[in-house]
Amino acid sequence: MVSENLGEVFDMSGNYARAVEGMNKSSFREAAALFAQCYIHALRAVESLPAGHATPDKVKNVQDVMYDCLVYRGACLAAMQSTSTAVESRSNLARAVEIAQRMSDAPRELKALDLLGAAEGRLHQHQSRLEVAERILLLSMDETSTTCQTTALVHKGAALNGLGRFKEAVLALQAAQEAARTASDASADVLAASHLTHAFLQLGQVNEARECATRALDLAQARNLGDGRVATALESLAEVCLEAGEATEAAECCARAMLEGSKGNRLRVGDGSGLLLRARAFSQRADWATAESQLSSALQVAESTGDENLGMRVLLAASCVHAGKGEAQEAAACLQKVAEVPVLEPVAIYSAIMEATKHPTVSSILPMTAWLIVRELDPDNSVLVVGNELAHADLTPSVRKGMELVHTDYQHRYFENLPIRELED
Repeated sequence: MVSENLGEVFDMSGNYARAVEGMNKSSFREAAALFAQCYIHALRAVESLPAGHATPDKVKNVQDVMYDCLVYRGACLAAMQSTSTAVESRSNLARAVEIAQRMSDAPRELKALDLLGAAEGRLHQHQSRLEVAERILLLSMDETSTTCQTTALVHKGAALNGLGRFKEAVLALQAAQEAARTASDASADVLAASHLTHAFLQLGQVNEARECATRALDLAQARNLGDGRVATALESLAEVCLEAGEATEAAECCARAMLEGSKGNRLRVGDGSGLLLRARAFSQRADWATAESQLSSALQVAESTGDENLGMRVLLAASCVHAGKGEAQEAAACLQKVAEVPVLEPVAIYSAIMEATKHPTVSSILPMTAWLIVRELDPDNSVLVVGNELAHADLTPSVRKGMELVHTDYQHRYFENLPIRELED
């Protein structure tokens, strides 16, 4: 056993137990550090086994500890909600997948891949998440468990959403829901519904999105799911309410979601997003002071966690508030700040610009939004607005040239998926 090999210099069992206790008490930083120490000592233990003493049982015992340390450390780092810890979490989980593969332990490989897919999603690495989904699907060929298929399809749908391939995402997520119901997995069903709601909204199918979000919330509450699924369903319903112009209901859903997310004294990934949703709701009601207060809090979350994507979305939402107040210069200043952010999610910037165009005074800052879209060099989004924006009289020659190049170089791969009605006359 590892504790026996290292008993003289490191209390493996004691430190591991303290790490688990710290994780359960939400002391994520301390727990992550202890799990790292346990992993390093476990690795040294297996490397230091004398020739002929590295029996399969001893090696497996050490690998068990190494795997658990990497997975738990990855979870702790993810809960700390910063970009840097998310990157480190992904690295730990990738190593956990490798160990599970060496052990030929399919259930552990599935668990590590599931967490790895979520890590890729937090980093907005949608193509990488899609590749993880494919790896899980390959694993499901060797496993009869429906869990493999459900997990793979949820990740696939979420990744396709992130890539702007919303029609494909709907198909994958509906299949995920069917698989989840077959396996009586309510938690996976609710998670799939959350991503499916987003896909429907992007396709302009508000009624379908509302039905999906409402069912997910009812299911999460009826099953008393304790893994944040109620909060997830509430945020999805808030998105639907915003799209339907029901600002008061959206704000109420956001408030309930944040309350659910804070239960158990745990930080829930998405608190900043909840604040941003509330800001959008109050902005829709022209309650600018409250919207700005919510955005200020969301920006603090973004800065404290190093979440650059959230910071970018807050700035875009702030530009909408300024535009709504008739403050074109301040709105343009917010958009200029966005240009300085290493954007991780082009689809988010497109969605926020679509929201901005609903404000009557926003036309004065459209040249800046056009430039930002081109700057992203995201062909699936840029090419959609080229025709509309090229006709805008205020476009500078550099912006016009940039958009012409985007139009020339790329194809309309997702034209029918992305909403452009807001930009049409």
